[in-house]
Amino acid sequence: MKKILLTITALIISYNPIFSCTIFNATHDDITLIGNNEDWTIQEAYIKCAPREDNQYGRITFGFGDDCQYPFGGINDQGLFYEIASLTRRNDIRFDPNKETIDNPIYEKVLETCASIEEAIDLIKQYNVTGFMRHHIMVVDRSGASATIEWGRDSLSVIRKNNHYQVMTNFNNTDPSLAGGYPCFRYMNAERKLDNLEDITVEDFRLILQSVHNSGPDYPTIYSNIYDLKNRLIYVYYLHNFEEYTIIDIEDELKKEEHTHYLPSLFSYLKLHEPAMDASVSYTSVELVWEGNADRYHVYCSQNPDFENCQPLEINEPLSAGDEEETVFACIMWIPFLAIVYWKRKGIPAIAATVLSGSLLFSCSPRIRMPETTEHSYVLSGLEQNTTYYWKIVAHQNMNHSSTSIIKTFQTDH
Repeated sequence: MKKILLTITALIISYNPIFSCTIFNATHDDITLIGNNEDWTIQEAYIKCAPREDNQYGRITFGFGDDCQYPFGGINDQGLFYEIASLTRRNDIRFDPNKETIDNPIYEKVLETCASIEEAIDLIKQYNVTGFMRHHIMVVDRSGASATIEWGRDSLSVIRKNNHYQVMTNFNNTDPSLAGGYPCFRYMNAERKLDNLEDITVEDFRLILQSVHNSGPDYPTIYSNIYDLKNRLIYVYYLHNFEEYTIIDIEDELKKEEHTHYLPSLFSYLKLHEPAMDASVSYTSVELVWEGNADRYHVYCSQNPDFENCQPLEINEPLSAGDEEETVFACIMWIPFLAIVYWKRKGIPAIAATVLSGSLLFSCSPRIRMPETTEHSYVLSGLEQNTTYYWKIVAHQNMNHSSTSIIKTFQTDH
């Protein structure tokens, strides 16, 4: 019996969920961009906007729980950003008994009171932050300075950006042997792409986020952000659909009273289908095809990639009522373990497989709900021959917010 219990315990302890958050930033000239994929098991994400008051800076945070009560990252009106990424839990950390012990609220205090990474580092060093037992943090300020803060082997470690970019995923940068997750293909992928960039653009960061996102059943990418510190804008993507984004204007949001956005309500699940990127089409007419669930669409098509002076075509096609479609992430891969139970009803294999399968099934992600969408189309005619056209869709789901598709191109024939 003792041998059986030891085997079961070893199987359970050895199982670790897959974390796959990715955070990176880069600076070129006076432009600093930050990208992050937030991978989690809950899709009901929120954005909380708290204006400046008393001695606290205004701030915007992203996270989960009603009213964004569990923030995972954000930015303040001084341009100071933070984001956390999970690590395999450590129990070997020994804190300073002379310091006050505090958990995640320290990061809210960072946004409330700090304007630079130096101020953030100084503040964090004043406390025993128990969160460092299970995660680390990246901080970036408007100057482009950045650092990752984590618990090293024996003390708090600060790793500053010594290149034009910095990347953080889910392993300990100070000593990769401490918290697992290494080597990390997402880290290497993002680092390689950033190293090869001569310039930095939002489109560059979108493509990097897309290349390192997680769409599997364990911790899928729930939302992705690109922070433009110079222009004080946040480009937000939802449910790893990198064909649609909404823009959060930091200044505009912080002029209002404190409020919260329910992230799914800001998106219409836009995807452009036809014509395909860079397709060759007849100049006599072309059918634009897309899908989404908005009540109203603006269709833009222009020879100018900036759509300057382009008057959109308005299409009102309310989505017909229907039940929400759901995609269920089932742990099918673990069914063979259950088969062992029936095949061999006695002994360690049966008991261990039963316990392990149960723990794995309970640890799997909850159902990720994919809203119902409808396909739409519009035929354009009177196009010029041998010309490149750019097109995009802007979806209006309510009076206050809109979402925008990526831009695609097509070429007319002679």
